[in-house]
Amino acid sequence: MKFLGDENLDWQIVERLRLDDHEVLYVVEMEPGIPDDEVLNLANNEGAILLTSDKDFEME
Repeated sequence: MKFLGDENLDWQIVERLRLDDHEVLYVVEMEPGIPDDEVLNLANNEGAILLTSDKDFEME
């Protein structure tokens, strides 16, 4: 499966998924600080499941 980890997602989760042969894009490694709507657009454009622990994730 393909995932996009938001920048607030613990690195250990990203690492574990990668060890299990999942493709994981990680905002921290790509574009730290981008707004939530851009994170969601990125996940959609990549066909990835968005993983976040952001309790106030906002979509505009």
